Amino acid sequence: MQRLLFGLTPKEVRRIAEQNKLQHPFSQKTQMACEDWFLSFCKRHPDISVRRPEATSISRAIGFSKEAVNQFYDILKVELQKHDIDASRM
Repeated sequence: MQRLLFGLTPKEVRRIAEQNKLQHPFSQKTQMACEDWFLSFCKRHPDISVRRPEATSISRAIGFSKEAVNQFYDILKVELQKHDIDASRM
């Protein structure tokens, strides 16, 4: 999911554990892995971070285009040359 730039909430991770038939204690009420399982999972895999995904505004998504990025770097290049700034000062 990380490669797709898509985050999962803790609840979604617990639900996926149930769907993939992982061994875990689960809640009969919710039919998903319990919170204790999730906390233990996080402790066993400290390299994995589970965070609440944040929404990306439509203007930010539209603004991140090839043309906008190229324009940013063109302006950056001019300013670096104008003020004689090298990479070590960035």
